[in-house]
Formats: sequence, structure tokens, C-alpha cells
Amino acid sequence: MIELIKTIVQSLENNKNIVVATIVTREGSSPRHSGAKLMVTAEGGLFGTVGGGLLEADVIRSARQMLTLEKTDLLKFDLAGRYLSTGAMICGGYTEILVQFIRADAGHLELFQTLQLLQQKRQSSHLITWLKETEDLKYHSYRCLLDQDGNISGEKRPGESTLEALKDVLKDVKRPKWLTIHNQKFWIEPLQCPKTLFLFGAGHVSQPTAELADKTGFQVTVLDDRTEFANKEHFAGSIETVVLPEYKGCVQNLEVDEDSFIVCITRGHLHDLAVVSQALKTNACYIGMIGSRKKRDIIFAQLLEEGFTQKDLKRVHCPIGLGIGAETPEEISVSVVAELIKVRSRS
Repeated sequence: MIELIKTIVQSLENNKNIVVATIVTREGSSPRHSGAKLMVTAEGGLFGTVGGGLLEADVIRSARQMLTLEKTDLLKFDLAGRYLSTGAMICGGYTEILVQFIRADAGHLELFQTLQLLQQKRQSSHLITWLKETEDLKYHSYRCLLDQDGNISGEKRPGESTLEALKDVLKDVKRPKWLTIHNQKFWIEPLQCPKTLFLFGAGHVSQPTAELADKTGFQVTVLDDRTEFANKEHFAGSIETVVLPEYKGCVQNLEVDEDSFIVCITRGHLHDLAVVSQALKTNACYIGMIGSRKKRDIIFAQLLEEGFTQKDLKRVHCPIGLGIGAETPEEISVSVVAELIKVRSRS
């Protein structure tokens, strides 16, 4: 979502209209979850996916039509019908996809710039969309953004009574869904702040791990006590790097909360011990340490001597990652990030 918002902002800043297709209803077996998005530009550019195959081809075709018409449409697909009979998709099920035209104007630019800023500040918000049917049976769509403090931005806002009713129910909305308020149907998308990954150690495994985590939506910070490793030459783009004076006290100045992931891939047992012992004193939702079972047992024994309990040690994932037989740094990064995604999906 972070990269999609960035791409939307860039298009609007360049005065380019776009269409964003979003899965809004999903029943049975379908290729993507509700909220999955695909962006289409007038130049033919594509970003994201709603499932691929014939379904996505039809969505792209409709999106290009909506760009021309400057309208929005709500598409319905029976994935057990035409798609199943052609052999293009064997998922079955039913899905609705909202294909929204978004004009490159000041209101939309403000909305998505605000959304981008909220994501960078790790603040949650709700993106609210509602539809108005037109004479050609298409729609105009309107959007506003409601942040966690109740501030609203966007091209248009609902009436005050409707807005207050929305505010009352939004705190309980944790997944994308339709809501009907005052006989008006709203598509609500809760946009949670991106999960933070604090990756301790900037060696040969950390680089592909940080890059893959960044690409899959984590806000990544790499920390090491070696300037020649923790730098922008090794970790480019939005990955933040921090050079530590030492691993002792390395967590003290970090904003670690229940949305934080801590992964320990340092170059030595003593550094691993220092990081994990500090991580266990935080509310991090995930703590992982690379290494063998033998290494784990040695470090766990030392942690017990420091006063940690068996319950504490159960919070530590070690060996880290999903069991896929990974050997190379790149394969290990896939294993590790897959486990992070698995944990994130449960939160």
C-alpha cells in the first residue's frame, strides 16, 4: 500500500488522471482479498494486481474505458462461470470490483498527500468512498480521508449528521467493508500504519532481507555498529540505516510498540544476546533471531541466567523463518520475510 500511495501521488502531481480498481466483495474462493488494488494510468501503466489472468484483463479493459468516460463502475464477476469454463481461472467464487476514476485535481492530490504523510508518521486512518449513480448507469465516486484524530480531508465530505454517524462506527471497522449510513452506501478502508521492522545486523543476509521486507510493505530500519555496512550504499531507497555506538542499549531510543518487528541477524552470539535481551523488554509483536538450534539453546540458557522466564523465551522465533530449505542469503531472506508476513497477517 505504501508504494501504491506513492505512485498515486506522483501521477496526480504530474497532472495525470488515473483509475484505481479495488476488490470490494469477495465470496467463496477468489484470487485476492478485499481491498486488493490495481492502478491504471492513461499511458497504459499498471501498478498492483487484483488477481491476474482473464479477470484482471477484463478489469484493465474497463479501467481504460472509465478513464475515457471519467466515470466509476462497480463490476461483478462470477468466477465459476465464464472464467472457469475457459480454464483461465479455477478459483470459483464471486467478486465485485470497484473501478474508480480519480481526477488529477487539488482535492485528490491533497487527500493522497495527506494519506502518504499519515503512513510516514505511522498513523492510522480510514479512506471513505461513496457513489452517485449517473444517467448512463455508471457512477461518480467521492472520497474523503478521516484520520485517527477525527480530522477530515478530501474533495468532498458527507453531511455532518452522516459524518458523525460514520465516526461512531469506524472505530470498530478493522477490515475493508461496505457500510450503509442514512440510506447511503459507503466503502470503508481502514488503513493501518505500516509495521516497522528493526533489523539488527547489516551483513550479507540483512541486505536482501531488508530489500524484500521493504517491497512487501514493512517500514525498515537496519542497525549495525559498523559504518561500512550500515549505509545507503548497501541499503537504498526508503530503508533507513542507523550506526550504533554498540549493541548494548541499542533498543533504548527506538519507538518499539506492538506493531514492531525485531529481527536479529548480527555477526556474533554476544551481539545477538544483547539485542534479544533488550527486545524481550519491549512490546514488539515479533522477535526473531537467526541461528541453529544449538546457538538458540546457548543463548536461551544465558537469558534464563539473566532472569528471563520460559514464557519470555517463547516469544523468540529461532531458528528464524519458514522451513523452505533455504541456504543462500537470498533464499534465507525469502524464508524470514515470509514468516514476518505470516505474523503480520494475523494482527
